[in-house]
Amino acid sequence: MVEYRGYRVAVPASWEVVELGAAPARCVRFDQNVVYLGRQGDRQRCPARVLGRTEALLVEPLADGVIRADTVIAETGSARVAALPESAGHEITMQVPAAGVLVTASYGSSAAGIRAVLDSARITGAAVPMAPRPVTGAAPRAASWVEQPGDFTGHGFDTCSAPPDEGMDTWLRYSPYRAVGIYIGGISKACGQRHLNWDWVHRQVSRGWRVLPVYVGLQAPCTGFRNKINPDHAGHEGWADGNDAAQQARHLGIGNGSTIYADMESFNPEDGPCRDAVLTYLRNWIIRVHQLGFRTGVYSSAATGIQAMANAPGFPLPDHIWMAHWDGAANVDSRYVRGDLWPRRRIKQHTGGHPESHYGWEIYIDSNFVDRTW
Repeated sequence: MVEYRGYRVAVPASWEVVELGAAPARCVRFDQNVVYLGRQGDRQRCPARVLGRTEALLVEPLADGVIRADTVIAETGSARVAALPESAGHEITMQVPAAGVLVTASYGSSAAGIRAVLDSARITGAAVPMAPRPVTGAAPRAASWVEQPGDFTGHGFDTCSAPPDEGMDTWLRYSPYRAVGIYIGGISKACGQRHLNWDWVHRQVSRGWRVLPVYVGLQAPCTGFRNKINPDHAGHEGWADGNDAAQQARHLGIGNGSTIYADMESFNPEDGPCRDAVLTYLRNWIIRVHQLGFRTGVYSSAATGIQAMANAPGFPLPDHIWMAHWDGAANVDSRYVRGDLWPRRRIKQHTGGHPESHYGWEIYIDSNFVDRTW
């Protein structure tokens, strides 16, 4: 039994319990069976990237502010709701006003396990009720810009959890980076996103950052990742994830014409059935995201995913590529990708995960060079 502010819930004994107030640098990750209690720290030591979802729980104070309309509210005086929704991102967010907490629950292939955990919750005498947060309406606020990242050539970074405003301001002033990759959704998005919302995106763009939205969906069936494409349903899964990618972008105020990048980690392109499943998934993802008004990009290893798309006859190539080629060279060249493909529509991730500090603010990042027009 785990209790926080009068919200008591039963979790498997094997789960780790982390008090974030005593461990403010601990990264909130939904790829591990952990109960996190308290508010996520501003200087979490998250890896540059982690992928996957399993059963996990974050219970934090319910503070003033606005959260999205797909958040459910527990019944008056209760810790439960009559029906818990499922989501494409395998995440349920629930307000519990009777204990003044916000509960975020993730799950893997099935929601049954996390539903049993949430159904076990009770309110104790230690609870202090609080009014629920106001929520936004069904329609997201309109974007005040047309396209992200737009025309840009220069340095960028990506990191698992969007840094707070103070960190972004510090890096804008003291680092060489002017573009930031953000993980907007998908079943394989593993890190908690305390700061990532419409206001965060709007503020960074207004201050001069270029935003690179990344959707981390299902992964190749021949990999060891937790959440994988089903070859028998690859087309349907790609279409559904394309729908969700556009929805998540709009919730963040990222406007039509922006490029959304599908994250497809490295796989063995010599495995024919695996390669075909990936290409079917990406084909349908690209088509659907285009239909919904966005440009498309694909992030993958230059030697595997990018090559597989380039060599597939009749494949609807994405508008942009983001290739992982860790040669340390801040350019967009790769021996694996012909120079006439995607000219000036490329990002190269040239250095993998590492800690980097500017004026005392450290973030674990991947380093990239961006060269893109439109």
